[in-house]
Amino acid sequence: MRGGGTKGNYEVGVLQSFYDNLPPEDIEYDVVVGVSIGSINAGTIGIYEKGDETDAFAQLQKYWTSLRTSDIFTQWPLGPIEGLWRNSLFNNTVSHTLVNERLVNPFKRKVSFQAVNINDGKVYSFDESLSYKL
Repeated sequence: MRGGGTKGNYEVGVLQSFYDNLPPEDIEYDVVVGVSIGSINAGTIGIYEKGDETDAFAQLQKYWTSLRTSDIFTQWPLGPIEGLWRNSLFNNTVSHTLVNERLVNPFKRKVSFQAVNINDGKVYSFDESLSYKL
């Protein structure tokens, strides 16, 4: 699944359409892969057993329909100006916490994640063990 912030919500709609219109064997993936926001969607699917797409997609829809801007970022106490000496203009600690809370279950499928480090611009890859790979 691809990255791009709000495209994650779009992905969930596409997955639901696949689920509604394709035979189960066409959407029961052994491996789920994502980059950036797609990693969060892939990770969510990865915590469910293959064949349990009903619950995985329902959970994704629940996440996306209940998401608020304040779940993604908040202002620093001094506002965006504080971001000049921090690593971002806004405090995204809330989104890190939310993702960590949601993906606490062990992965039940193979997963592969990629993310870009905002500090060095490099792409980092992880697998279901959450170990870093080059």
